[in-house]
Amino acid sequence: MRRSTSPCPFPLRVVALGHGGADADLLLAPSPMITVQAELAMTPQAIRELVMLGPDVAVVDLRDVPLACVAAQLRRIHGASRRTRIVALVPDEVAWAQQALLGGATACIPAAADRVAVLRAVHDAARNRLHLGGAARTVLQRATAP
Repeated sequence: MRRSTSPCPFPLRVVALGHGGADADLLLAPSPMITVQAELAMTPQAIRELVMLGPDVAVVDLRDVPLACVAAQLRRIHGASRRTRIVALVPDEVAWAQQALLGGATACIPAAADRVAVLRAVHDAARNRLHLGGAARTVLQRATAP
């Protein structure tokens, strides 16, 4: 007898955050393993809402955040919801990746990454596994070089 596979009974809870309001459909590939709890603009009110939602992962689109504010913004998100892991979507530049990692991102990938790559980063972040793509890999290589 063949068993049918069913969706994960406990899907990952994800919140998408972006400067003008994140569109989770554009950021994440459809998956039965993920429930998108909210799509929020990056405002103080939205960050407070994270406390109530308590997502497993926040996918944060940082393309429209000034470079000087990236680390501070991620620290605010992390401070609002300590158990929430952060997937940072950044321009593919070393300075952006470095600021995202300093801000506490568990995963940091180029904002231009395809939706499947974002989905992989979400799953790795939920497992508290560092996930680096693009310029973020360069940051790690520089940090670990002898």
